[in-house]
Amino acid sequence: MLASGVALAVAFGVAAPVTAVVGGAPNEPQESQPYPSGPRDEIPADAGPVIIATAGVADAVSLSVATNGRATGTVSDSYDNPVASQLVAITATSPTNPTLTASATSNAQGEFTVDLPLLSGSYSVVATAGSATSTAALVTNDPSLTVTATIAATTSEQDGALAVRVRDLGRPANANVAVTVSEPVGPATNYSARTGADGAVTIGVKLWRNPSITVVATRNGGQAATTVAAETRPGRKVVKLVGPQPRNTYPLTNPPVGSGANAKVARINNAQWASMRNLTWRPGCVSRNRLRMVDVNYLGFDGFRHRGRVIVSASIGAKTAKIFTRLHNRGYPIRQIQPVDTYGPNVGRPGANDYKSMAADNTSAFNCRYVVGREASRARSPHASGRSIDINPWENPYVAATGVFPNRHYLNRRIKHPSLFKSGRVGLNLVRSTGCRWGGGYADYHHFDC
Repeated sequence: MLASGVALAVAFGVAAPVTAVVGGAPNEPQESQPYPSGPRDEIPADAGPVIIATAGVADAVSLSVATNGRATGTVSDSYDNPVASQLVAITATSPTNPTLTASATSNAQGEFTVDLPLLSGSYSVVATAGSATSTAALVTNDPSLTVTATIAATTSEQDGALAVRVRDLGRPANANVAVTVSEPVGPATNYSARTGADGAVTIGVKLWRNPSITVVATRNGGQAATTVAAETRPGRKVVKLVGPQPRNTYPLTNPPVGSGANAKVARINNAQWASMRNLTWRPGCVSRNRLRMVDVNYLGFDGFRHRGRVIVSASIGAKTAKIFTRLHNRGYPIRQIQPVDTYGPNVGRPGANDYKSMAADNTSAFNCRYVVGREASRARSPHASGRSIDINPWENPYVAATGVFPNRHYLNRRIKHPSLFKSGRVGLNLVRSTGCRWGGGYADYHHFDC
């Protein structure tokens, strides 16, 4: 007997699919779950290309320049999303030296790096991307002053000991030291200290995932800088990857904030709303004030903690925070958690591209779309109400009339993997304990109606 009270005999060998209506809260859209005669294509040919939300028009450029001439920065659009493949022009002017010019192209995270051959003296450096220009970075190159820095490998989110030594004309020197820890994503962290008479100081820095550390020493108006790459080890168990892996993975998500899951429920802010409009949301869908953002730390397959965001109905915001807090605290791993609008439009259909989101093993919720595999019938998915959550879809696939999404490898539920939802397993029990109903009874293993 299914949760809806509809009895169904599942027979995959019959010629015509049987359909059962299951899941959903009262008066909410119900998702019809058809049973196929056999799995076919995983992703329809008309599902559209992967469109990552880093695309946009350059609206802002950040820039920092070390005294060794390394200029780094990021390009972002008006919604603070990174802009990829953007040509950036860098100009360094000096009252005593020739003007230097260089260029670079931003990567998928909107980042760029250029090494400028600075001579001894002062420079004002600016970066231009499209019509956006950075604030001038002022740098003074003093070859008589040198700084070195070393740091041993450490465990993620633990303090590392950064050893700094400064010399002036070859002798140990007192100097002010500024340290910038730049993680692969997220804001940089700054520290400051002063060397002693021996020219040395050790600074405790908290590291997340293999950051770049820039150290700038200042003495008597002169500066010297160095950059070191820090190595961090995972703080949690790394998930052993078995079988085929997602083809469409998204760049590294944000670092964790605070301890534990640290789940925060908030109204949809302007930046998130701008990203959702005409993708996961369109006119006629549930209103903005009836949706919530749930930001939460989670344990990644890579053994590092990350911070993700899921968009849900305001009615289940607190419940969603509880679900992911319980999963975090019990060590249940999640590949990634991002709003589905990250994966661009569902070409020719309403909503964002859930096919690509599933194919990237993305955990998500709200998406004002049709039922996967039944778009022609215009059957509205319960995800359109924001009261359904999909968790680790790659390892917990969905069997539809038009195929298995996103892959059929994990239809073998005997495979050993910590993220599989199976009866009696801790992960499934934790979600069910909040009152959410699981779709495993009708072969939608990643789906929960809350």
